[in-house]
Amino acid sequence: MRENRMKIFEKALTPDGSSIVENAFKLTTRDLDNYKRLLVEAYENGRYSYGMYRNLMTALNSFATYILNKKKQDGEIYYEGHTKRGINTNLTPYVLISEKDIISYLQDLSLRVKRHTFQVYSFYLKQALDEMLEMKKGGELSDYINVSKVFSEKRYIKGKHLYPTRRRRNTVEKRKLLLDKYREYENLKSVTLNDILDALTYLRILKTKISAKEARMTQRTFDEVRIATALLIFTGARSTELSDLLVRDVEFEEDYMFITRNKLSEDDIKHRTTIFPLHPFLKASLQSYIRKYRLYPENYLISSQYLDKKISYAFNPSTLNIETGYISINGRRYSAESSIITVRKFRKFWDNYAEANRMDFRVKNYLLGRRVGVDIEYYVSVLRNKKVFFNIQSEYFRVFGDLDKKLSPVIQEVFEIKI
Repeated sequence: MRENRMKIFEKALTPDGSSIVENAFKLTTRDLDNYKRLLVEAYENGRYSYGMYRNLMTALNSFATYILNKKKQDGEIYYEGHTKRGINTNLTPYVLISEKDIISYLQDLSLRVKRHTFQVYSFYLKQALDEMLEMKKGGELSDYINVSKVFSEKRYIKGKHLYPTRRRRNTVEKRKLLLDKYREYENLKSVTLNDILDALTYLRILKTKISAKEARMTQRTFDEVRIATALLIFTGARSTELSDLLVRDVEFEEDYMFITRNKLSEDDIKHRTTIFPLHPFLKASLQSYIRKYRLYPENYLISSQYLDKKISYAFNPSTLNIETGYISINGRRYSAESSIITVRKFRKFWDNYAEANRMDFRVKNYLLGRRVGVDIEYYVSVLRNKKVFFNIQSEYFRVFGDLDKKLSPVIQEVFEIKI
């Protein structure tokens, strides 16, 4: 039976026939794209959890980036394609990957990351290669390489890396640190509509205090925080992305805005731009704010480059000059030692709300400016094809169209806007 299977790991000739690569397999960019597409489908169909999907995708991307860079430096990237009248068309780049390449990658990885990260990457890389073999009907990874030898942790992590020489804390202190970390993670894990209602209620209190000159904040700063809050609620954007937002980036007549995604690594700024649907409530809030401060098209909407710190400060109850050290909002008690909400939590709310309402996975990650499950070509296609954008716009309003009504009446009282 084994002889009848197509072997992927075998002796492979380089295209010019000059040398033989022992135990090598051919990996094309098409193979990577097909496997990533299968991962996205597996996640969307519920066969993989988000954690497994993310680990597989991250491990594969790390390995592919290293291998492609290494092969490029060595001049070992080859091309294959169809020949038409003596001319090669539809060329597809590929590389020949040997057992030594995998070992080289894992050795490099062990020097760059901590032990746990190494364990995760190596485990999921092995699984990804196994699944790619199965996808190409090439058997199992263990049929072609010594898996226990190649993926042995002791081969790469030795001495002080394997056994840290830090002073041990006692068990009670360790458990306390773990518990604190767990609580911090749980607090960030899910941000609900009630958390946003509490934040808006706090803004309403702060607004009253500023009018009475009883708060540590100017009216202009409050207005910036207020418009930033509206942007965060309806877009889920990062603080740096909102800080870079210009007045001219908002197309009021077309009902959309351009958000530049700084975390997308493409050099061309067009490849890092998201066309974001403009919610009617956010549109009215922005128009009111721009009129009030007479902002020009080339002006920044928010003057501060440290928006995350400004939001954290504004939503800290100590800004209200309270004497009790805490504030009660809607039956929940908030200490003056920490902020009620942060930029990161606003973004987490947007993500949670979209997921709870079953927003399309690719649309959600596109609007959040992520690369997970979204090819860079998709970002470009939205800019070129209005039909693609209309589909995104329709999905956005299906999920977030009535959000302002769910936050009523407090959101209208804070922004003094009725839609």
